[in-house]
Amino acid sequence: MESVKASRVQIKSEVGKGVKVVFKIMFVVLISILLASAKIINNYYLFSLPLFALIYSVNNKMALISFLTIFAISFFIDPIFALELGIMMLIYLIIVELINYYSIMNVSYIPLIAFFSYFGNNILFSFLENTPIFFLDVFKILYLSITTYVISYIFLKATSFVVFAKKEYEMDEVLSALFILGVALSFFESNILTTVFEFIIIFTSFYGGLVFGVVSSIILGIILILNGVITYDYFPVLILIAILVYMIKDGGKILTSLVYLFYHYAVLNIFNFPLETTFWYSRIIMLILFILIPKKPILKIAKLIKGTDSFEKRESEYLTKVRNLTVKKIKDFSYIFNMISHSLNNTFQSNLKHELILDVYKNFCKNCSKNNYCWNKDKGFTYNTFANLFEDNLQVSDDLKFRCLRFDKLISYLEEKEDVRQIKKSYYENLDSARNLVSDQLLEVSKVMMELSSEIEFEFDKKEFYEELIRSNLESYNINVLHLDVNFEDTIVGIKIILSNIKYDEIEKIIIPILSAIFKEGIELVERKRKTKDGDIYHLEFTNRDSFCVDVGYFSVSKNEKEPNGDTFTYFQLPNKKFIVALSDGMGSGRLAAQESKETIRLLEEMIKTGISEKSAIKTLNTIMTIRAKGEVFSTIDFASINLKNGKTTFLKVGAAPTFIRKRSEVVKIIPQALPVGIIKGINIDRKTVELNDDDLIIMMSDGFYDINPEILEKEILKIETKNPHEFARFLSTKIIKEKPPCDDITLIVMRFYKLLNKWRYK
Repeated sequence: MESVKASRVQIKSEVGKGVKVVFKIMFVVLISILLASAKIINNYYLFSLPLFALIYSVNNKMALISFLTIFAISFFIDPIFALELGIMMLIYLIIVELINYYSIMNVSYIPLIAFFSYFGNNILFSFLENTPIFFLDVFKILYLSITTYVISYIFLKATSFVVFAKKEYEMDEVLSALFILGVALSFFESNILTTVFEFIIIFTSFYGGLVFGVVSSIILGIILILNGVITYDYFPVLILIAILVYMIKDGGKILTSLVYLFYHYAVLNIFNFPLETTFWYSRIIMLILFILIPKKPILKIAKLIKGTDSFEKRESEYLTKVRNLTVKKIKDFSYIFNMISHSLNNTFQSNLKHELILDVYKNFCKNCSKNNYCWNKDKGFTYNTFANLFEDNLQVSDDLKFRCLRFDKLISYLEEKEDVRQIKKSYYENLDSARNLVSDQLLEVSKVMMELSSEIEFEFDKKEFYEELIRSNLESYNINVLHLDVNFEDTIVGIKIILSNIKYDEIEKIIIPILSAIFKEGIELVERKRKTKDGDIYHLEFTNRDSFCVDVGYFSVSKNEKEPNGDTFTYFQLPNKKFIVALSDGMGSGRLAAQESKETIRLLEEMIKTGISEKSAIKTLNTIMTIRAKGEVFSTIDFASINLKNGKTTFLKVGAAPTFIRKRSEVVKIIPQALPVGIIKGINIDRKTVELNDDDLIIMMSDGFYDINPEILEKEILKIETKNPHEFARFLSTKIIKEKPPCDDITLIVMRFYKLLNKWRYK
């Protein structure tokens, strides 16, 4: 039975394969007949060679069937033409085999090989017929060869749509297939052919969109003109059909069909186009067919073609879905990290005192005669006495001496256990420190992820709102906007606009003031490209300007010329328009101090750039350095975050030297109190926020510079008149060092904070 079933399955499989082969043969024969008999450009049959070349590249066996079919049709048309066509195909095969012999044949070579095959064949026949070849003859052969090249290229593009199943198709592939279909159907009677083409135009406009419909009407119109079916006067009618169908497609198929009939009636009567008796019958049958064909299968195909409205809608829905899913996942992870962070913070501290008291009870008090009195009747007093004993490093109270019968042995036992107690204490402190570090980091990651999800969630709505606002404002000044794209990144706005037919002074006098008014801040032009090939088109890029700017000057000298400077500093601007300056002074001088300060600055900079808040970054850095500290190696942190939008500046100091802010007639001094990082587990960060004004100077320094002569620093800062930070740093360092030579590495950083002038201020 199993063998019978297997044989039946095998027979069905073989029959299925046979049916597929028969259908392939029928398709090849049909398309070969249609295209071999199709004419273009003054009755020239130019589709046979490109078709044969394409089929040969896909399937060699089917190419033989195609060749025989094309040869038979050509022989029926003209025997001499059939002979020429056979030689042409032979030349093509020879060139292909030569390429395969010396290299690897690529399908992209097909149009070029078809060009040389057609050109070589015509030149060869001219020599065989002994006919003189004039310049016009060569030009005509070249013209037809180029046309063969173009048709071969179109066939090659159409193959991707007809032969290969893909997830997405380019519009040029579909239009190429549409061109071949139009050529293949050109054997129909003129009225039927025009009706079929108009049906295709209505379909492409209704389901594919304006661009697809208009381009289809142009391609099919050209085919009708080349075949002499319509005149040039009727060509715009086809394009207007595509535009009209697209404009009223939202009204449904029935309304579209009625408007189409009315349009035809009006146009044909107004311009007196000749009408055949079957004209209206064929149009009505075509429209009934258009109404009856269901939408779903057509829309499924349209969604696969790039450039169609259905494809754009699918892409938009997909992006929205991905955005919502991404936001949800980010929020979920943010919530999880937040919960873990709180869980770590809420973990009960390991009670070392309780463990030590329990150890004393088990090993010393359990078998004592006063056990019941001390631990039952007066348990609270006993427990608190031992707790205070451990907190005071075994400082014994008089009450314990009076109550304990074995006081001397108790103290001896506790002294023996002191080393164990210290080890356990250190272990629990490190454990708590590590747990707090992880908790703080998870909380920061949670905050960053939540901010990111909010940005992703609201960016699209914000983007659409501003794009529509900009477009309407520019169009109110009769500025033609071809493309507009607005992007937001933190507080940075990026605007890309493509405009046509504008003058350069309009960019400065109209566009920039409009953008500045919309965003309520200064907008500047950062890139301008002018392209004159497609008309006078401008590609413009704008961004929002900083309200303020910071110039930096510095002076740095090491204590020992042979050793590197133990001070390290950095300054950079973040995407959110904050200017960061950080200075670290490694304790002492030399290579070890330089290494420590460089590592401090490197870690701090990386954490700040990833979005971690300044305070959390410094706390994390302190914990890391405390854990890995070897010996007396510490470093200070002097940190300033300057908001370039409003001038608010936050100073964070950990063991750093004072910072001076020179205003017009006074000097503000910011004095720190916290210890350097890496000394103790916990840390107090000195934080102060100051609002800077135009032309203020910020002077940051290491303690090596400050300790030279702190008494005269404020006076000297006020005396210097220059606002150039480089010159200011040089003058101040020269004056201070001249008074007293330094005994440590010194670093001085001077920043000038000033307002940018905005030519196009918003009101």
